[in-house]
Amino acid sequence: MEVTMAPAVSSSPPRFRDPALLAVWDKVQAGERLSREDGLTLFQTSDLHGLGRMADFAKSRRHGDQVFFVLNRYINPTNVCVLSCSFCDFARKKGEEGAFENTIEDVLNMIKPGTREAHIVGGHHPDWGTSNRIVPLGQAYLELARLGGPHAYRQRILVVTLGSDSANVGVPPGHRQEVPR
Repeated sequence: MEVTMAPAVSSSPPRFRDPALLAVWDKVQAGERLSREDGLTLFQTSDLHGLGRMADFAKSRRHGDQVFFVLNRYINPTNVCVLSCSFCDFARKKGEEGAFENTIEDVLNMIKPGTREAHIVGGHHPDWGTSNRIVPLGQAYLELARLGGPHAYRQRILVVTLGSDSANVGVPPGHRQEVPR
């Protein structure tokens, strides 16, 4: 018995609640590269169902019914922080119950073979200083590249939170130091 499967790409056009998506949809169907303005349209739309159907169309045309997953690691070198941000329920003061500090070896051991993405965040430890955060995190990203292979994705590291509290760790407000992708 032969089984026929429905085509991976639906032949019926999606319905859009946001008419701004129609021009982008025409480009997607034609396989054209989207412009920066198209990207802004996609970010600004509230028509998430239409956007999702458009994304599914583009994915299905390239990969059929295959589904892909990313092995992501969320890594925290420490939750000890000199700041007291009102939105943060994560940070602890040094010596406080629940505070932790991981060594660079601990961080590297958190990156397992096959990891494709690492999101490394943590508190502003009073004893570590800015340069002491960048070097170990850079080492962690090198390990991610080694274990994850050529397709590993390294998110940028925002070392110092934007805002006036950054002065507490010796960096002027609004100054970011990032490890590039």
